[in-house]
Amino acid sequence: MTLLLRVVTADALQRFSALLRASAEALERRGTPLWTAASLTEERLLASYPLSALRFAVLPEGEEVATLVLLDHDEEFWPDARPHEALYLHKLAVRPERQGRGYGEAALDAASREARARGRALLRLDTAADRANLRAFYERLGFEPRGERDVQGLRVVLYERRV
Repeated sequence: MTLLLRVVTADALQRFSALLRASAEALERRGTPLWTAASLTEERLLASYPLSALRFAVLPEGEEVATLVLLDHDEEFWPDARPHEALYLHKLAVRPERQGRGYGEAALDAASREARARGRALLRLDTAADRANLRAFYERLGFEPRGERDVQGLRVVLYERRV
């Protein structure tokens, strides 16, 4: 399955936030909370990320099935990174009714294609160190652990894969 990435526009920000919140609520119902709904409002997202970094992963016919954020740099998690060597991924979320069907993997592949198109050698991300299932998912997809850090009171594992 191939997903395309589409930049989120100001008029689509509400849909981006809603998809993220729906995914967060589904994770909470399953007993694996990841983000709080309060952290996923339009205002909070724009306070944390430039609008130009927000992406929808869409099916060829245009359905928005996932979200992600692609940053050019991420000093908070990767303070020693060399400029322009990687894109940094945050807020990967799949629409709840589409979860478990390969859309997360396809969204990561689309992010890797964008990184390569922008001349980057790596796609990097982080996840909470205590999320064994999520860590196994990333490792199964070729992401390699590159260390651990404490960020905002949370122990995270840093991952990267060549694109």
